[in-house]
Amino acid sequence: MYAKMIKQYDPDPFYVRYVFARYLDEVERAINGIFSDANIDFGLGIRRKVITRDTFEYAIQQRDKQKKSMHEADRLASEFLRWYDIQYAKRWHTGALARMMGIIRHTKSITGHIPEIKVMITSKHKYRDDPTYEIDVSGITRNGRLRSREALDAHTQRGMPVFLEVLNHKRHQKGEMIASAKHAMV
Repeated sequence: MYAKMIKQYDPDPFYVRYVFARYLDEVERAINGIFSDANIDFGLGIRRKVITRDTFEYAIQQRDKQKKSMHEADRLASEFLRWYDIQYAKRWHTGALARMMGIIRHTKSITGHIPEIKVMITSKHKYRDDPTYEIDVSGITRNGRLRSREALDAHTQRGMPVFLEVLNHKRHQKGEMIASAKHAMV
């Protein structure tokens, strides 16, 4: 749903930022829901409205400190946390996009804001080290919103030759396919 909404408003940074922030909130709510259910399942007794991964780990550590030997439920909760960390880091989120999303989620949890959304020209068929080109939208935005698609298209056409020159130079050095303007997208 959020991906469709972002595509609908793309590349307007104001709306993309808004929808992306709502998406990140839903991701956090889902992850916190997992740990809230685990709190009930393992009987940790955390009495917070929102139970994050860190509060779950802290509760396990505190119960371990209070008791000399770990009870079966505490041991299972600790194993669940280890399993979750391994699955999350090494299985579910191994790609570059997933790592970037993790960094953005972490930044948002610390600062309360997501990083600035930029309008970029990129290749439709990307190779590993393909560059991107940032379009300066400061002159065509009002209150963070694009004034018109035509102004964005004009800025894109001005930046396209520079982008293609840099992209094709890198690709030529690596023996990859040369791109034309029809192979670029905003």
